[in-house]
Formats: sequence, structure tokens, C-alpha cells
Amino acid sequence: MVPLTIGTDTGASVRVPAALCGITGFKPTIGRLPGNGVVPLSTTLDSVGLMAQTAEDAALAFTALTEGAGRIGMPKQDRDARSALEGLRAAVLSEADLEEAQPEIIAAYRRAVDTFREQGAHLRPLALPAAFDEMADVQSTIMLSEAAASWGHLAANDALQMDASVRPRILAGAKISAVEYVKACRRRAELKLAFCSLFGDLDVFLTPASQWTARPLASVDHGKPPVRYVRIGNLLDLCGISVQMGEDHKGLPIGLQIAGPTDADMRVLQVAQGFQACTTWHERRWPG
Repeated sequence: MVPLTIGTDTGASVRVPAALCGITGFKPTIGRLPGNGVVPLSTTLDSVGLMAQTAEDAALAFTALTEGAGRIGMPKQDRDARSALEGLRAAVLSEADLEEAQPEIIAAYRRAVDTFREQGAHLRPLALPAAFDEMADVQSTIMLSEAAASWGHLAANDALQMDASVRPRILAGAKISAVEYVKACRRRAELKLAFCSLFGDLDVFLTPASQWTARPLASVDHGKPPVRYVRIGNLLDLCGISVQMGEDHKGLPIGLQIAGPTDADMRVLQVAQGFQACTTWHERRWPG
């Protein structure tokens, strides 16, 4: 509908919609884009991000919004963009980590990984400081507690209109104790340090951007969104981008997440441009 837009990402709300709609969605390191005027959900985890057709467009917008014009050397040709993948140190998911994903997403992910390998990237298994499920629990505790602190009084008033999928989650956040919240914040700090140590000299890691492709709204369980692989980006204060990597049997888009450590925003954007220079999925205009 538009060539560029700004969105917010607290638990993948830029990257997953981008993946499901066949566009590019970039979540910078928390705080890189100012949140002035943004309605808060979780002040700890909120990140202002960008949606665009291509990683190049996202990079140009990010550079302008951070007043860093000229700081990023934007590749002018596909051959130059692809060079960002040569010698890249990238981590990939194990087969066990992929078990919960839709088979077509797994197949597309494997093809994307092969593209990185063919371009000269060095691949190794991704080591995480805890299981995806544990990190999701920590993230949810922080997010829902802070959401309840801001909006619990509205959710508790049945006379006020609120989305039926949002109200129960905010009310659940109001039941989280201060002790649980503090423990979750401490655990987050531990996980961030552990991840930094495990990540070592890697540049990025690659995951599917969602476990499944777009579904009819009536069949979606709002308590179980497809954010298994991307929500950790907010918890661990990483940067990440979802780019197009394929389609399912219905012709619906599939997204690849390219994520990097805190403040590796420019590297992630360059790697995403390199991947798109090797593929043509970003040139598709998906039917509405």
C-alpha cells in the first residue's frame, strides 16, 4: 500500500507481519530509533522498526532516521551486495529446533542456508543460553507486567472497548507479582550476558521468521503467535530483519530472519541486502 512505514516491535510485531505479507521488516537494536510519541506496551522491550519492500529501502530509511547519512556504504550493484555474504560467520538452527515449523518453511529455510553457503559464508550451529520456551516465558512475564502497568486500568473496565485478544493478556499481566517481574528482569540480564559469550565471533544467525505462513484470522490462537524464533530478539536486545525466502503451496510468502547482536544494525542490513541480491523473492508483489 505504501513504499515505507514505521511500526513497533515488542515481541516480533514488525518481523512476523512482514514475513506473513511478503515484505521486509527490520527491528533495530532497542533505542536506536526514538520512541517519542509511541504508545508504550513494554518500555523494556519496545523497539521502533521499519517495513519496506527491500532491505535496501529499510537501510536507507534507517540511515536517515538515525541521522547517519553517509555512514553506511550502500552497495550499488548486486555483485557488490553479494560480497557481504562472503566470509560471513553465520549460525543456523539445528534440525531439532526446526521441528515445530511448517514443513514448507523448513524446506525454504534450508534453501536459504544453502544460498549463504554457496556465497562463501561459514556456517555453524546456533548455541542459545536457554531453550526457546524458557526465553519466551521470561519475555512474556516482562511484557505483560509492563503492559498491565500502563493499560491494566483500561482492561479492567468492561465498559471500555478493547480488542478481545488483547484484554485477557493485559489482565493476566496484572496478576504477575512484583517478585516474578523482578526475577524475570534479572534472568533477562543473565541471558543477555550468556548469549554474548556463546555468540562469540559470529556475525549473524539465521532462523525462519515464523513457524507457519498466514492463516485465516478465525483459526489463529492469539495466545500462541508464531514468534518462536524471533521473540528472543527483544528479550536479548538483538537486531533482526525478516526478508522474503519462499512461498508455500498456496502461494503465501515465507520469511527468513537475519539477526545480529546489539548494535550490529548496519551489518544485519548489509547481509539482508546481500541475500536479496542472490534471490528474487523481494521482487514479488504478493496478491492481497
